[in-house]
Amino acid sequence: MKKGTFIVIEGIDGSGKTTQVDRLKAFLSERGHRVLITRDPGSTALGEKLREVLLYSRQAIDPVAETMLYAAARAQHVSERIIPALRGDVVVVSDRFFGSMYAYQGWGKGVDRDLLDVVNRHSCRGLIPDAVILLDIDPALSLSRLKRPADRMESEGQEFMQRVRRGYLDMARKSPSLYTVIDASLPVDEIALQIRRMAESCLKTT
Repeated sequence: MKKGTFIVIEGIDGSGKTTQVDRLKAFLSERGHRVLITRDPGSTALGEKLREVLLYSRQAIDPVAETMLYAAARAQHVSERIIPALRGDVVVVSDRFFGSMYAYQGWGKGVDRDLLDVVNRHSCRGLIPDAVILLDIDPALSLSRLKRPADRMESEGQEFMQRVRRGYLDMARKSPSLYTVIDASLPVDEIALQIRRMAESCLKTT
C-alpha cells in the first residue's frame, strides 16, 4: 500500500512540535517533495470535532472513554487523510500519532496496555511511521513555555507530564530504530537542523 514517507513528531505539550512540523514542511517543500501536514487528533471534520471535546470540554472524561474518542479520531485521520496521501507518494508529517496514546492514556492515566494495543491496531490499520522524532524536554520548562490557556491535558500538571515523558522515553528505548530523541531545550534552529538530517536519511531509505 504505502509509497510515500510517514514521519511523526511527538513530545509532551510545550515541547515545540508545531514549530518544528512547520519548519520541516518548509524544508521538504523547498526540495521538491509534496508534503501533507496533519495533526492527531484532528485533520478531518470528525477529528476536529472530537479534538474540541477531548482538549477543551469542561466535562470530566473517563480515561477509557477518552481513549476511545482518540481512537475514533485516529481511525478517521488514517483512512481519510494519511493512507490516501501515502498512496499518492506524498511525505506525511503528523503532529502526534499512536505514541501519544501510549504516553498520555497509558503512562499518564493508567489505561491498560492490552486495551491500547487492540485499539491502536484497529484505528491505525496496521500503519507504522517510517520515523518518529521525539522532542524531549522537562515538563517544568515545557509548561512554562505555553502562551495560551492550558487545555485539558496541559491542566493535568507537572506530575502527570513527568509520567507522560517517562512513557515516551520508554518507547524510544524499546524501539531505537523507530525513534530519534532530540533535546527540545536546545535552540529552535539546532532542533530544526537535527530534524532535517533525520528526515533526509529517512527519505533515502524509504
